[in-house]
Amino acid sequence: GGEVTYHGPGQLVCYPILDMRGYKQDLHWYIRALEESVILALKAVGIPNATREDGITGVWINNCKVAAVGVKVKKWITMHGVAINITHESLEHFNGIVPCGLV
Repeated sequence: GGEVTYHGPGQLVCYPILDMRGYKQDLHWYIRALEESVILALKAVGIPNATREDGITGVWINNCKVAAVGVKVKKWITMHGVAINITHESLEHFNGIVPCGLV
């Protein structure tokens, strides 16, 4: 993961709070489900080419990361979630930080 979390203008942030004891108790499944929800939402608004990249968490369009996923779970209750970069305005704020461990 990254060394810093940033949320600001131009991002849509969704932090679901779920009791995973009523679902699968599998964090990899949950992260993939969050990614899939972003991919389906982007398709619903006319952006059909969002994908996952093997070995890297997040959602990508044309090799550019458009959504970051970061979760915390305590006693199978989820915290944190997903941030989608909606406008170019959000990208300028990433100068000077290493988001999601990507260099």
